[in-house]
Amino acid sequence: STRSRGRGAGGGSRFGVQSVPNRADREPVLVDFQKLDMGTLKRYKKVYRLKTRQNVTKADLALACARDFASRVVDEAETINNFLYHVQEQRDQQAAK
Repeated sequence: STRSRGRGAGGGSRFGVQSVPNRADREPVLVDFQKLDMGTLKRYKKVYRLKTRQNVTKADLALACARDFASRVVDEAETINNFLYHVQEQRDQQAAK
C-alpha cells in the first residue's frame, strides 16, 4: 500500500500517538539479560554489531548487551506509530485475500 506513515499537522500521528518525555525524564527500563539464553544474546550481538572477544562467556555477553541496550535512545512515539502502521498493513493484506 502507498499509505503515508508521516505525521499529520500538529506533530501527532494518524494513530493519535503523542510525544512522550525523553528517556532521561523517566525511570530506566530494566532488562535482566542474564535470564536470556545464549542464542538470544548472540543474536542481539549480531544485530547490533557488538564487539566482544571470540569465546565470550554468557555473563560477559549479557553485560555487553545490557550496556548497549542502556545506551540506546528510542523515539517511543515513532516506534509506536510504526508498529501500528505495520499492524494495519497486515490487516489490510489479510482483508484483501
